[in-house]
Amino acid sequence: GGGGGGGGDGGEEMGELGADELRQLLASSVHQLRSPVAATRTLCSLLLRRLPLDDSASRSLLRDILLQAERTSDLLEPLDAISSAPALPAAAAAMALLAPRDPPAER
Repeated sequence: GGGGGGGGDGGEEMGELGADELRQLLASSVHQLRSPVAATRTLCSLLLRRLPLDDSASRSLLRDILLQAERTSDLLEPLDAISSAPALPAAAAAMALLAPRDPPAER
């Protein structure tokens, strides 16, 4: 939102974002990341349908790209939850949400 609070002496506060600004920045960033990830997933799915069944090398590469796009989408979920929460969680809770999860088992 709009303008601003107190003026003058808050020197080191000038570079800091308030909770609302941080939430808006996070929401915008998550949205900007979701769009190309969703496009990648859609395009990979379409290409998988069009490729001949015997083109196993290309199909394998597309499945790997699709898996990574899905993983990226999963990683955005906690960020989306934080950005849409009514209040930003405490730092420890936020870090717990962002902590890496166990990767899926390799094939």
